[in-house]
Amino acid sequence: MTIENPSSLSSLSAALLNRSGNTPLAVRFRALFALKALASEGNNDAVDIIAEGPLSVLVKADK
Repeated sequence: MTIENPSSLSSLSAALLNRSGNTPLAVRFRALFALKALASEGNNDAVDIIAEGPLSVLVKADK
């Protein structure tokens, strides 16, 4: 799975939150970093999506 349009908040959200149930970890991390970049530019919607995400799961999977 790839992120169709990296600038689309809905596609980034779907990837990070693994809505399809089969999003590879690498794609989820790409979505997280793309959202982080948007958040650093002041996009509050990106911040909300990151806050919704299972960050502990992503960190644990990396160990």
